[in-house]
Amino acid sequence: MTKKFLVLTILINMAMVALIFVVMQMRATGESPQAWWSGPSAGLWGGIGGSVIGLMGAAIGTLSSNRKTRTLVPGMMKGGFALGVFLLLVGGLAVMQSQPYEVYYPLLLSGLLCSVLFGTLLPVIQNRIRADELRQMDATDVC
Repeated sequence: MTKKFLVLTILINMAMVALIFVVMQMRATGESPQAWWSGPSAGLWGGIGGSVIGLMGAAIGTLSSNRKTRTLVPGMMKGGFALGVFLLLVGGLAVMQSQPYEVYYPLLLSGLLCSVLFGTLLPVIQNRIRADELRQMDATDVC
């Protein structure tokens, strides 16, 4: 199941990137629509969002070594993956609506990073949790 999930994650991301590339190539160079937000606010929210995603990754890395959080960590990873897919979809919508660069770039960048990192590292974390549980069962069997 983990290999299937990894392949599915990669295929979803490749399809999203290809779709966005095709839409960007087909986009008309007409009048720019009303932007969803301005450049300075995009930088501010991009920085805040990137920091939150980085802190979430640090928390996952720290909590993954704790036995008591073995159900919390995969849930956080799945939530990060879902957030990444959502941001990719919203970024793709922004590209399709011919939004300016400062609107679609932070969405696509954070969405791609979240979906790739959380999606590909989820099987690694799950294997680590299984190995820890097996090690704990072997230790209790010996005693």
